[in-house]
Amino acid sequence: LPPSGIINSMPNAPARTLRQPSRRKIEYVPLAREVDTAGGRDLEVINQEFNPSRGQLRDLHDWGTVDVEALTLSLRSRISTELSYALTTFTVISLIRFKDSGFQITQAPDLFEELLDLLEEVAFEGPEEEQIGDDTDAVIVTHRHLINLITEEGSDSFASLKPQQGRKEIKNGLKQRPGDVILCSTNIIRNLAMWAENMDLMARHPRLLSILLRLCSVKSPTELSSPIPLSHVMSLSDLVQVRKDTIAILLNIAANIRLGARSLPSPSLLRDARRAFNLMASFIADL
Repeated sequence: LPPSGIINSMPNAPARTLRQPSRRKIEYVPLAREVDTAGGRDLEVINQEFNPSRGQLRDLHDWGTVDVEALTLSLRSRISTELSYALTTFTVISLIRFKDSGFQITQAPDLFEELLDLLEEVAFEGPEEEQIGDDTDAVIVTHRHLINLITEEGSDSFASLKPQQGRKEIKNGLKQRPGDVILCSTNIIRNLAMWAENMDLMARHPRLLSILLRLCSVKSPTELSSPIPLSHVMSLSDLVQVRKDTIAILLNIAANIRLGARSLPSPSLLRDARRAFNLMASFIADL
């Protein structure tokens, strides 16, 4: 404040503040264009073109009422289109849950028998004859050994040029590969074996175990050859998957199987018991 009696005649001048120069970092980013193509092809446009042509997956309620007799006739016809429809529909039915239970075989015994006939016909072209001196599966082929063989075949640079068992033949045309029909059939049987209502009936079935264990069999390997599936339409990959499905089926129905119920077992029963033992041992031996 100025002394009393002295009036400052000069106007108030604004105070000058010194500003420190700020450092600015200038970064130059090159202009880049986003590439939406893969190998020169616009995948988004390609997907938009293909989406209308793809059929939408049908919901379980869209199947409506399924005629079991017509489904049985479709399997019996052996026509490729009818087989595709029948196996797909049967697969869906085997997974449907009705309150506390699933699809019961007793409701459609002819359908289940026709499925076994299809499985036996596609894999072996007929039933197996009883031979006392049968040496099939004389050597236990372990699961790890089969996986190693599949890995070795896949690592070969010219594996696709070599003829392999189980490959789809060109002469079959648009028909399904027989190995795929077998895998679809065993998958249906595995689904049915999950329900308690079917376990006892499947365990007492006169043909089911024989067909499944026959599918899991291999021809006895020699020193110069590797083991191959007993079915000539199956590959080693098919054999591994069928063995897994059969193990799952046996685990579900094993409590109801009575192999030693007869006083004088037949040669076919002894053969099934040996094949069942070799199948279990092929997995246990790798532990």
